[in-house]
Amino acid sequence: MAIRHRRHRVALVPLDDRPCNLKSPRALARLIDYEALVPQRSWLGRFSTPGNCEEISAWLREVVGAVDCAVISLDMLAYGGLLASRTMRTPPEVARQRLQGLRNIKAEHPNVAIFASNVIMRSSISASADRSGADWERVGRYSELVDLVQRFGRSEDAGELDRLKQDVPRDILSEYLAARERNHEINSLSVELVADGTIDWLALTQEDASEHGLHRQEQERLHALIRERGVQDKVALYPGADEAGMTLLARFAQVHMLRVPTIAVVFSSAEHAGRIAPFEDRPVEQSVNQHIAAVGAEQVAAEDDADIRCFVNAPVDFTRKELRDSEELQQQRRAELEGFVGDIAAQLDAERATVICDVAFANGADPVLIDLLFERAQICRLTSYAAWNTAGNSIGSALAHGVMRLIALQDKGAFELAGRLRSFDTMRYLGLLDSLIDSESQHVELLVSRFVDDWAYQTDVRERATEYMADRMRRSAFDLANGDEEAEQFVRAHLSHAAQELYLNHFLGRRCVRIGAGQRSAYLMPCELEETHIALPWGRLFEVDLGFTFGMQLVGQEEE
Repeated sequence: MAIRHRRHRVALVPLDDRPCNLKSPRALARLIDYEALVPQRSWLGRFSTPGNCEEISAWLREVVGAVDCAVISLDMLAYGGLLASRTMRTPPEVARQRLQGLRNIKAEHPNVAIFASNVIMRSSISASADRSGADWERVGRYSELVDLVQRFGRSEDAGELDRLKQDVPRDILSEYLAARERNHEINSLSVELVADGTIDWLALTQEDASEHGLHRQEQERLHALIRERGVQDKVALYPGADEAGMTLLARFAQVHMLRVPTIAVVFSSAEHAGRIAPFEDRPVEQSVNQHIAAVGAEQVAAEDDADIRCFVNAPVDFTRKELRDSEELQQQRRAELEGFVGDIAAQLDAERATVICDVAFANGADPVLIDLLFERAQICRLTSYAAWNTAGNSIGSALAHGVMRLIALQDKGAFELAGRLRSFDTMRYLGLLDSLIDSESQHVELLVSRFVDDWAYQTDVRERATEYMADRMRRSAFDLANGDEEAEQFVRAHLSHAAQELYLNHFLGRRCVRIGAGQRSAYLMPCELEETHIALPWGRLFEVDLGFTFGMQLVGQEEE
């Protein structure tokens, strides 16, 4: 337990400007009173428009001397972002040159830690209006078949592979393969930058993939290079992408504070822990283990010995639609999850740090789990929750939020200590209280945002918005053309109501965190929801940007 003397600063170069990459890491930083410096928003590009790599590099050189750590997406630094990394707009030699600049930064500022991430390219191309869904499926299948034929000798698949080579437009396949080759070269260079001391820690995150594909061959070569350079303790390779900024920030915070939080994992089903989640290439149990290590924590077997209990709602073998359409399946699912939710509720009642990784389905929550949580658990006391996009995205972001929340609660302890020190400066005491309230507000907003996004939006409002816009969209769900404003209005109208209901029923006036002990203890409680911000940041329905404004009240036990 320590009372901070100064605010720490981190330079953040995000993967792109979406909320998960720009907004969420900054929110985590605020949890522990870190200041996250970011480049100008206009330099980060938007959607298919790449970021300005030169401006970002110049900004990084300017600010790096004033920070404790630089959390850097090498995809932004080299190509201009995630989508740009899947195209050949950036030649290999230019990408290499941009990353070489990190050596100069490290030489000039050797005491500044550099934590970096780099994406291993997904199995297929970007799904967009100018590239049909059929091409997306064909390229993904092509990647899978090449791996099966070359690594496993599946000669029976050679005929289908030959046909796919003819069916996929030559320009699309050529750019896809060229981008893979260049990106693998840059991934290899990033390992070399770890080996020579430029990068202190590196996350190689595998974005959307399957059990078989070209990415598996690239992973094997990267693992061999990591072993050859002797940097196994400084490089991690695991499923993910959009959560990496949060993971790196959380890892740096643990390292900087000489902390190794312990985490016990509880699966909804031991059998299902061995399943591979959609868009991933390994069992979810393995992915959880790797994310725990990546965030700077240690996994322990005994729940009573753990700082955090991580509850994982494991992947299922049916779709969300099949669940919604079958009352029998819903009842079966409810019976399967009752004990799991009972354990979660007991942890929350005991005020123990509790994280939920809801990865039963991709791109949204398990509605049965949510119903049970709303009925039986004080979700306002959760340490974190996530169910967005891929399993890796959810696991990584939930764990990052969880370990950062632990640090915030440590600061709560410092505040309590300050109250018992008679010689402690009053202004410093009030400053600690302000920081504590700001941290708690940020935590509650993160938690509310995850439920509103992952449950209300992804599992309900997004589907209704897609149906509403079906006859207004020009080409596909990835391009709303001129209807993006109308789509945003629809989403805002329906989602704001859901957000208000959720906040009213589960957060308003609920005691979130205790301060002090015994008769003199008090609680922080969220006040009325004053404002809700809802937007579609990329003019498409895939993701939503959320923001909530509310007060936080310090309430004594006698006032409850």
